[in-house]
Amino acid sequence: MATTSSSPRRSTTTNPARMPWPGLDRSEIHGRFTWSGYSVEQFRERTRLVLEGALHAYYQLVNEHFARFKDQFPLATLVPVRLVARFTSLEDLATADRLPAAEWYFEPLAVGEITHSAVSIETRTTEPQQLLDWLGERVRTLRPYRPRLGTLGLHFSEIRVFDHRPATAIAYTWLQQDLRAVHWIV
Repeated sequence: MATTSSSPRRSTTTNPARMPWPGLDRSEIHGRFTWSGYSVEQFRERTRLVLEGALHAYYQLVNEHFARFKDQFPLATLVPVRLVARFTSLEDLATADRLPAAEWYFEPLAVGEITHSAVSIETRTTEPQQLLDWLGERVRTLRPYRPRLGTLGLHFSEIRVFDHRPATAIAYTWLQQDLRAVHWIV
C-alpha cells in the first residue's frame, strides 16, 4: 500500500515493500500450484536468491545468538561456503504436480571469500561418492581445524522457495541441524 504525506508543501509517495526475490513471470498461468506461473529461469533465480538469503540469515543468527558456540556448529565451521543446488531436470513448472527437487551441498571456500549460492540446471557431472570425496578433501585442506564433517554431504530434496518466509525457514532448519549435532536439542 502506498502512503502519501499530508504536508501542504510537498507530497511524497512510498512504494510498497517489494519481495527480495523474483515473482511470477508468465502472463498465462497453466496450473494450480504456486510455481506454475514461473519460467524455469525465474524459478532458478528465485531459488538462488532465497538460498543466499538463508545463508545470510543463518550466519546472522549464529553470530548474534550463538557467537560463543559457533566453532562447535558443523555448518558455521564451514563458512565461508558456496551452496550449490543442482536441479538435474526441471519439467515445465506450469504442469508439474510437485515442486522440483534438487541435489545440493555446501562447498567450503577459502577463508576471506564471500559466502554465496549457485543454482543450476544440469545433468549430474560426477558420481555422488566422487563428489563426497572431493568435498572431504576440500574440507581437510581449507578447514584442518574443523572438528567434524556433520553438514558436509550431498542432499537431495525439495528446496521450498514458495513458503511464507522461505529464507528464514531454511536458515532455522540449518540452525536446528547444528543444534542437534552438538546435542542441544533432540
